[in-house]
Amino acid sequence: MSTIVTRTAKGSALTWAEADANFNNLNTDKLERTSGVISGGFGYTTGAGGAVAQLTSRTTGVTLSKLCGKITLFSTTTTAGQVTTFTVTNTLVAAADTVIVTQQTGNGIYFFSLNVSAGSFTLSVYTPIAVATAEAPVLNFAVVKAVIA
Repeated sequence: MSTIVTRTAKGSALTWAEADANFNNLNTDKLERTSGVISGGFGYTTGAGGAVAQLTSRTTGVTLSKLCGKITLFSTTTTAGQVTTFTVTNTLVAAADTVIVTQQTGNGIYFFSLNVSAGSFTLSVYTPIAVATAEAPVLNFAVVKAVIA
């Protein structure tokens, strides 16, 4: 985030050097599109994420109050067509937010559906084919903040 010196915070007029520094800081921290590609990065910074693991089963809820992170599912085998649902308690999630989930690891193929509410989201994991060898897939998630106004 850019550091900007304002007249209100300073209590007097800005010097030319302070005004130039404001523009330089904005220029340095900008998100720039060149040749159809956005450069400069987009997303959360170090420290915004975290990790948590299910302890006793694939239906065990987890708590992680971070805007992004990873969830390690309980290690087990699955049957074809199996659906398991658990709650992720996250105080940073609001009812209007969007939560994106992707699979980071695991040999099985998993599909996800979510129900988002204030303070948590419920994640249902569907396994279309059986997974005969026990595994603990890792899921990545990111909260996209939104408002309805």
